[in-house]
Amino acid sequence: MKYRIGFMGWKFAALLGVPLKLVVQVIHDDEAGVFVARCPDVKGLIAEAATLDELADEVSSSLMDLLEHQHQTPVPPSTEYRLINQHVFA
Repeated sequence: MKYRIGFMGWKFAALLGVPLKLVVQVIHDDEAGVFVARCPDVKGLIAEAATLDELADEVSSSLMDLLEHQHQTPVPPSTEYRLINQHVFA
C-alpha cells in the first residue's frame, strides 16, 4: 500500500515509514518541443526536457530534496511517482 502525498495525514504516514506516491502532471509543448512536468502537491516541482526519459530523470533528481526541504519530513526511499501524459494543443 502506498499513500499519496497531499492527502490528509501523509506526513504522519511518512513518519511511520509508509511508502508514498505522487502524481506528476506532464504536458508536451509542441511550440517549444519539450515535455513539461509539474506537481500540484509539491511546491516548486516544475521541470522540462526534450524526452520523457530525460524528464523522469529531472523530476527524480529534485523530488526528494524539495519534499524534505518544504515539509521537514524525511521521505522514505520507496517513494514513487507516475507520469500522467497530457497533450497541449497549440
